[in-house]
Amino acid sequence: MTGEYSVNILPHRIHLTLDDCETLFGSIEADRISENGNRNFADTGMKAVLTGPGGIIRDVPVFSPLSNSKTEVLITINDSKNLRLDPPVCTSSNDTTTPGITIEGSKNKLSLSSGVFVPQRRIYLRPQRAVDPKLREGDTVFAAPLMKNYGNNRSGTRVLIFGDVKVLYSNDITSGFYIDEEEAAAAGLKDGDFIRILGKPATPEHRGDRYINKKKRLVTENDVRQAMMRGEKIMVESWMLVTPAARELGNTHRIFTE
Repeated sequence: MTGEYSVNILPHRIHLTLDDCETLFGSIEADRISENGNRNFADTGMKAVLTGPGGIIRDVPVFSPLSNSKTEVLITINDSKNLRLDPPVCTSSNDTTTPGITIEGSKNKLSLSSGVFVPQRRIYLRPQRAVDPKLREGDTVFAAPLMKNYGNNRSGTRVLIFGDVKVLYSNDITSGFYIDEEEAAAAGLKDGDFIRILGKPATPEHRGDRYINKKKRLVTENDVRQAMMRGEKIMVESWMLVTPAARELGNTHRIFTE
């Protein structure tokens, strides 16, 4: 389970129903969006103002596709603090109870009773290409940015492991890893970078010494990341081989014990 997926960074945004789009921006704009089709995660050029219990956020983009069921407002953790809201982290406002908000467009205002949430990190896959039997729709996995060498500099040296990454199947959305701007900035990611799936959360094993498998002959960077994720050490013995990337990462985070 080590597939690589391109990074797609999305801003905070609003997905409107056709009726709400007409209310906020008028019938001409609503027709324009409808006629252009539901291109996934495309900025329509329309901007709105969000008003919460404790603050305002201006120039929030309206994205396609139009929603078939309800208007949704996808914000970041920092946005929620500015608005003084406590939204859940989920993949859809249909998953759980969500707070409401007021949206102001160029023509009118609209008060929502629900629909605000922080989008969960997710990987979209095409069902026909999801051939790994260990990777199923709805799974939650760990993922990490790939590290690349550029001369004497390293891209992605801020080692960060993403937990709670949801695997979703879609024939309409381009396959890849989707994340908001706030988290991407924290990890030093940009559009077109790549992440790698590290694996699924495992039930912790009861080991007295808390050391990783001592019989493993080759220790890779992925082994080091797994050890970091589980709070374990890797015992390196003379007969074991350690890749350069694993050695560098393990020494940096004091994962190895001789």
